[in-house]
Amino acid sequence: MKRKLNLFRVFLIVKKDLREFSRDRLWMILSPLSLLMFVGLLRLLPENPVDIISVGVFPSSYSVFAGDSDFSGAEIIGFESRDALSVAVLEGDELLFGVALAESGSSVELFLSSSVTPAQNRAAASAVRELCYVIQAMQSGENPTDGLPVRIPEFREMFSGTGRVSLKDKLKPMLFVIILLVESLALAGLISVEIEHRTASALLVTSATTRDLLLAKILTGVLLAVTQVFLFLAFTGIFSSGWLPLVVTALLGAWMASSVGMISGAAGRDFMGTLFLGMVFVVPLIIPAFALLFSGSPGGLLKLIPSYGLVMSVSDVIGKGSGLADVAPYLFQLLIWNSILALIGLFVLKRKVEAL
Repeated sequence: MKRKLNLFRVFLIVKKDLREFSRDRLWMILSPLSLLMFVGLLRLLPENPVDIISVGVFPSSYSVFAGDSDFSGAEIIGFESRDALSVAVLEGDELLFGVALAESGSSVELFLSSSVTPAQNRAAASAVRELCYVIQAMQSGENPTDGLPVRIPEFREMFSGTGRVSLKDKLKPMLFVIILLVESLALAGLISVEIEHRTASALLVTSATTRDLLLAKILTGVLLAVTQVFLFLAFTGIFSSGWLPLVVTALLGAWMASSVGMISGAAGRDFMGTLFLGMVFVVPLIIPAFALLFSGSPGGLLKLIPSYGLVMSVSDVIGKGSGLADVAPYLFQLLIWNSILALIGLFVLKRKVEAL
């Protein structure tokens, strides 16, 4: 007759695992040290997403350009004369660009500082050409977007900070994932030691069942990972971006880390073998987080990596203020991958324990 799953026995095994983890000097030093380093890194990074670029405009009466602008990454300065604008750009070192518009709007002069790069030169010329078309249409009372098959955003929408993300915010999802995966290595090491010392087989001699042991390992991994990531979110103030979607994402991410830890811990023959297998999992899982540091849309293959939903969920909550409903598709994808990884981990660990 098969013995039923007993939650009290599961609790005792989890308690034993946590006690053994607390006695492991390597992970008791590495876990808080990595957390401290990541928190310190985010504290040192600046908040501004891009450097401020100063642009001079004449005449200042053009409301499209002038005034006290709150455009992210650009400071628009109006000038009362063309000569003053020319002197400020060509002889000073504060303005990179200067745009002088004729009163009729039929011609434009572009002044460039000597520090402007060739790429910035080409970009400025293209931007001024397009803006001339817009201004001419506006002066004639036409809507500059009427003749286009696509919608062009308003100027403040185009230059707002909603599309710009600072390096600090781009690093947060990557550190989020790294912290989880560090704890997956800790669980893998714990399982490897139990298998090597035959602690797991000794537990099965008692009233504990294989199901008790497997569930306990999952819970131990989740507790280790979620504790670290909650401390990271609390110390860095990321919880203010939206605590509910972050909590749900952290729990699912901890489940993923626990599953990965079970697979590498059960498949490895010794400590070095377990560490190598753990890194085989860790490196691909970090790739979606690294991809956020670069511009462009994620490729199709990137979306197939199990951690993609985790990374995108954290990124959208931090960068866009998305709610739980907005990131639900990513969380659902993460849930599917978690189920697959958990089944693989349980199968590998069960075979390993039963073979002892």
